[in-house]
Amino acid sequence: MTTTYENASALGKLFADVRDYVATKNAGTAVLFGLKERTIQINQGSGGANRIVFIPGRLPGGEAGELEGVDGPGEPNLPKVGGDPQVKPRALFLHGKLATISIWAANTDNDPSARVDELAQDAAIEQMLEWVIRGVKRSVAGAANAEWGPLRYNMSPIETKFGVELLVELTVGTQYFDDVPNIVYPTGVEVDRGAIS
Repeated sequence: MTTTYENASALGKLFADVRDYVATKNAGTAVLFGLKERTIQINQGSGGANRIVFIPGRLPGGEAGELEGVDGPGEPNLPKVGGDPQVKPRALFLHGKLATISIWAANTDNDPSARVDELAQDAAIEQMLEWVIRGVKRSVAGAANAEWGPLRYNMSPIETKFGVELLVELTVGTQYFDDVPNIVYPTGVEVDRGAIS
């Protein structure tokens, strides 16, 4: 019989930590998760179309990174803590999980013919990026496990009519673990030899 400890998503934890941090800086900036959120217009932040979206995978192709075997996963680790062994599952694979963060600032009147202040939008993008970087550094899922990748602007003419989008690549270190086997502890054995006749 085995005990299973299910994986908690490192990217999900990182997203939640950044969302909570950004809320302390600007409650009007929406921090969302998922590819669909990137194209929805009704999820923009209040007081301006400021939005940060965590998207699993690298855009536009959706690459998710690669699994790497750990060096000799071996047997479950059984360190002695207070005299009692504690079972820790062995690592099976490491995953450099790719993600893209979309940081968006837009013309608040959403009118393509209106004058768009790109300088103000770019300043808003830089401020939101700084909040994201701080939030990642403060997260237990990101402090030592996140590596920054390339940053690039979305240059699609359709999108640039409405605002500015910065796409930031991030790799989050993730581990996948085996089940934890139950351990059988030997107990004293009583022997009854019976009477000899």
